[in-house]
Amino acid sequence: DGEDNDCDGEIDEDVKAGWPLITVDSSSSQVVEIEPTTAQTSVISSLDASGLGLNTMDVRGDGLSVVQDSVGKALYHLDACTGEVSMLGYTGAGNLCGISFGPGGELFGLDKDSDELVNLNLTAGYATPIGSLGFDLGNCGLAYDCSTGTLYGANAVTNTLHALDPATGETLSTVQTAVPFQSVGLEFNVQERKLYASNGSTLYTVDPTSGETQLVGGVDVLADDLAHHPTCGP
Repeated sequence: DGEDNDCDGEIDEDVKAGWPLITVDSSSSQVVEIEPTTAQTSVISSLDASGLGLNTMDVRGDGLSVVQDSVGKALYHLDACTGEVSMLGYTGAGNLCGISFGPGGELFGLDKDSDELVNLNLTAGYATPIGSLGFDLGNCGLAYDCSTGTLYGANAVTNTLHALDPATGETLSTVQTAVPFQSVGLEFNVQERKLYASNGSTLYTVDPTSGETQLVGGVDVLADDLAHHPTCGP
């Protein structure tokens, strides 16, 4: 919107305007672009590593892309354009079912085992607890609205969306969605003020204030998580 909403001296640095929506399908070891208006897919690259269960991912405003391997419980840097992955370190946490960059470019995660919000170190990968969510967390996703400083967590146990305080992990508000979550993908589109949500096979949009849900279409890959990523190629 042309304003320094987060008071860091930079304007619209986190908007990711025009960036494609992507996912990683670990079952086929492919990085895939998803057209957000039709849910049609196209392959960007193939992963250069096997045996990884990359269940959640996010991309920072400067293009830094991080994924989590749920098998080894480690964080990796991902070059989505080439498929190259390089390990950052083990989280030392439980089952992180959602990660997202948030205030100050810090990386946050939802720990399904401890029902906590955690902070993730981008140098060594380890997790530091922030605070309890106050509810029983199942499969989940996490996304950030930089214009309001709000983290949004999706909980597959109840198909609900939770606005979270990044400083404490406290649940600020909860809305019911019509997304039949199984695996959970979540990404915020700040321009349209809505969330893209996936349950592994279908793409939806969700209004974070009302929970109003709209079906976009079926996705022909396993869309474990969603993220906006800079366009690959010239």
